[in-house]
Amino acid sequence: MRKAAVHAWLEQPVPLLVAFLVLNVLAWPAEAAVGGKTNLPGLLIVLFLTWRVSQGGPISRMLLILGSAGDYSGAAFHVARMPGPLDLWLLVASAGQVALLVSPAVYQRTRRSSVAGSAPAALAGRPRPWMLPWGLLAGLVITLLFLAQMRWTQLPGCGPAGAPRAHLPARCIGLAEGYPLRFLYGYQGVPKIDKLALVKDWAQWSLISTSALYAFELLRAGRAPAVSRESQPEPALSR
Repeated sequence: MRKAAVHAWLEQPVPLLVAFLVLNVLAWPAEAAVGGKTNLPGLLIVLFLTWRVSQGGPISRMLLILGSAGDYSGAAFHVARMPGPLDLWLLVASAGQVALLVSPAVYQRTRRSSVAGSAPAALAGRPRPWMLPWGLLAGLVITLLFLAQMRWTQLPGCGPAGAPRAHLPARCIGLAEGYPLRFLYGYQGVPKIDKLALVKDWAQWSLISTSALYAFELLRAGRAPAVSRESQPEPALSR
């Protein structure tokens, strides 16, 4: 099974494009709920672009990558705000679509310079051990940078939940920092950290940072130059 999957990843673009379409159709409910997209026109466009990719269209492939990456980004930016099952499914499905489109087999199909008999690109683009720690570090840095986002808001656990700020006592209003969730509050010079909100913000930015690193690795792997078997030097004949 693994050998067949590796073979398809390297040399069989059609099954990968079919899998891309299946994921796109299965992501319909999530796209409609999260982005409010209409299904039929979008599906027709995706079908046409996928057909163009199967015929070797590099521009169509890039448009599909941008569309799937946009869906992934939209879902990823909801991670800190307690996403629902549809948000999580859109995150997984769109990530799978991008991975299929940047696979060596699909990329080789759209290469103008590809020739018959060329060797497939090496199986690469697998997650590297360094991606997770660097993604976590980048996520922490971004989380701290967003401390510059400040506004006056209700302090957690003070006063009725959801009450208008005008109806709250002064002791329940403080300066809040962080994005997308406010996790650092200050009142009368005393800081207070909402640890759960901090972890959620850090998780969101770490996911986005790690995904960006992995996307770069996939694109780099998909662009691995193919080596023509005809151009490979013949072994020297023994005298």
